Amino acid sequence: MKLWWFYRIPMEGGLLYLSDEHDLEKNIKSKRMEEELEGLTSRLHSTKRDFVECKEQLEDEKWRVEQAEAAIVDAKTQSEQDQKSWEYELLQKLEEERNKCRTELAQHANGYVRGTQSPSCTNRQCSNADLIALQNPGTPSVHTAEPKFFDGVTSPAIELVLPLLHLCPRPITLLLPTTLSAQRDEAWEEVVSLMCEVEQKRAADEKVKELEEEMSKMSGRYEIALEMLGEKSEIVEKLRADVAELKQMCRELVISTTE
Repeated sequence: MKLWWFYRIPMEGGLLYLSDEHDLEKNIKSKRMEEELEGLTSRLHSTKRDFVECKEQLEDEKWRVEQAEAAIVDAKTQSEQDQKSWEYELLQKLEEERNKCRTELAQHANGYVRGTQSPSCTNRQCSNADLIALQNPGTPSVHTAEPKFFDGVTSPAIELVLPLLHLCPRPITLLLPTTLSAQRDEAWEEVVSLMCEVEQKRAADEKVKELEEEMSKMSGRYEIALEMLGEKSEIVEKLRADVAELKQMCRELVISTTE
């Protein structure tokens, strides 16, 4: 004689009465599988959220890497352009200085040559002085404060030479200091401007180096994000397979229970 046992099991629609141990075991197993299914479903949702966040982070890192690469390319291009323009300006300034020095030297040389050639008025003055000196050899017509080398000498030749010493132009070495000082000031200003340009180029090079370091860091983070994305994808696929398997088992269990 078979014994029937009645059990009351709470269900969503009320109480389910089972009269056999086999049905009770099936129901307990089904309930356990449903709980596992709910846990896997919650894990699947959380993994999906993590997957979406990781994907967004990956896109963000990718965008940052692209921006860093573009900034590095722009900085390198700008640095090359600045260097070329700086070299061109330097060559122009050097050529201008060479031409200026050549022109000034030519002008000074021409002035010196003209000064050595006595003009007609000077010749006339010298001839008059010679005539006066020759006519009055005992009384010199010119009394000037000359060096002590000529003290006590009153010959007509000395009287002729002394005015000529005053008429001779100054040597070129006495005319150049002002020009050389101006050129020195201009050269110093150019050196200062070139030093400023060099400092700017150094700052640009340091910025490029910082951008390269930042890009390398971002590339490392990008690789890590890719690895995490691959791991999350594998976890999602496994969870989906587990959920599908549990659904199939629940379906078979329900079918067998109803039969």
